[in-house]
Amino acid sequence: MLEWKKIVRLVVPIVFCLMMVIGVMGNGILIYIVLANKCMKNVPNILIVTLSIGDLMMLIVSVPFVAVLFTVNEYPFNNLVCKANQYLQTFSMAVSIFILTTLSGNRYVAVAYPLSKHKGKSTLKIVITVTMIWILSALLAIPDSVSFHTDAIPTAHNASIQICRAYPPEWESWYPKAHSMFRFITLFVIPLIIIGIFYCLMARILVKSTRQLPVESTINSAMTQQQQRQIEARVKAANFKVVLMFVVLFVICWLPRHIYLIGFTGQMTHISISFGTFSKSFHTV
Repeated sequence: MLEWKKIVRLVVPIVFCLMMVIGVMGNGILIYIVLANKCMKNVPNILIVTLSIGDLMMLIVSVPFVAVLFTVNEYPFNNLVCKANQYLQTFSMAVSIFILTTLSGNRYVAVAYPLSKHKGKSTLKIVITVTMIWILSALLAIPDSVSFHTDAIPTAHNASIQICRAYPPEWESWYPKAHSMFRFITLFVIPLIIIGIFYCLMARILVKSTRQLPVESTINSAMTQQQQRQIEARVKAANFKVVLMFVVLFVICWLPRHIYLIGFTGQMTHISISFGTFSKSFHTV
């Protein structure tokens, strides 16, 4: 048992460091490429850059602190770090979820209304949407900054160790289950339902539009310029595999955490906080 603890204390921080390096490099390169190329500054890429910024914030600010937790026997940081780490985890999680949901809606609009990007100020609209997502995510994370706090728990020989407690003891009769279910519904179930609806509608439209494409011999003679633009837009919009991959990774990384929190509410110490950060770090990579 002692040897196993030594292995965990050595291996887990190394894994966290590797995830941080890979995540920072990957997200940083993505942000640089999009910002450095004017032709790539479109609505989907703005959303993906926003997703990467949230991930970078999580990787740089929270992951190093959490990696240290596996090398010590008690929580080594102060109350502010305890609150800030969990706040940033929830904030980054909410940003990621809402951005993925918005991406699926944006792809649906691109498929259903391929010429809509030529009308109105789409960039301004998406900037307003992203701003609202960040504000909403910041508000949703406030309860964690309030409930999380450092606390000393007694051990043998009249000693005590410090932990980062998820809830005050007087809240543990009702708050943990209610809070976990609220986050599961608002940050998992509802977004996935919305995303699933958008993808089903997209698949239906793409199958239907594919059957209606003109035959090759009539493309140059019978098609108007507007029809050509519609087909090109739909063909481009059909390539939504990257967004779908983000969604699949999101489910794989976050569903176990929600199950854990619902099943073991009231038992969150700094180790369970580390599990949540591991899930998020894997998702950002």
